[in-house]
Amino acid sequence: MAELGKQSWDFVKKFRVSVPSWAGSKVMSDRLDAWAHEQRGPNLDRLHRWDAALADLGGDPCREVWHAFRPLHPRHETAWSDWLAWLFMTSRSGAFAHQLLKPLLPSLTQEDLRQPSVGREVSVGKRFVDILLVTPRKSHVQLEVKIWDPNWAKTVEAGTLLREKYGVCQDHCVDIILAPSTLIAAKKQSMGDDAWAELPYRTLPWESVATHLRRALLRQDELMPWMVWAHSLVGAIEQRLLWLPCIPAENDASVSSTRLAAMAERLALAERKEDDHTNRVPG
Repeated sequence: MAELGKQSWDFVKKFRVSVPSWAGSKVMSDRLDAWAHEQRGPNLDRLHRWDAALADLGGDPCREVWHAFRPLHPRHETAWSDWLAWLFMTSRSGAFAHQLLKPLLPSLTQEDLRQPSVGREVSVGKRFVDILLVTPRKSHVQLEVKIWDPNWAKTVEAGTLLREKYGVCQDHCVDIILAPSTLIAAKKQSMGDDAWAELPYRTLPWESVATHLRRALLRQDELMPWMVWAHSLVGAIEQRLLWLPCIPAENDASVSSTRLAAMAERLALAERKEDDHTNRVPG
């Protein structure tokens, strides 16, 4: 007990806590800014090539301010669903839907997706399917459209009811949740890899929709009304959901190099070849 009485907190005085610093972050930020500045010329060239390729539509979608675009209400999932369903339903080529959905349902062909049957808010018992796409060969795609809603449980039940109602086999039906990539990543992290792999539905990020719509705009194999509405949806997705910048044509030289680089990265992704289909790269 005498030994315990000699104990002291004097040793704490020797502790030294380093002063917080942003030096490391600043180094990273400076290097990113320097890289973006080096790429400024090529990035502007890429944007100008897109302007030329989409000249009939007023240039690249990033040239317009889509935050003020009232025909598509950005806070309502029904508005996004309506717009996307119309593009599926009226496509003369089927290329957009085919490139977007084939990785999730390999049995689909481009011919299947030329003006397919598309329903909105389709009743399947006590549930409703946001978008139900049915091909002539009776493949079924349930697309649940999400913006910020993290409640995905009803998609599983809707998928079961859909198969019962239409007698669809698993190989010709797929349930897809379309959501922002940040929401998908958060969901996956909260569930863990094993539970995620067992999910009965697939996920699709809005980035993929924007990418494949851009590729459809480059192919120019649709009628002009379809192209105009696709052009509008791309702009709305990129600015309202992906937080990419508007770059007005008259001010593109003044936009920050970092913001320009973010936009150019999206353009570069859309220019890449996919499968065996060669896209018409601007320039």
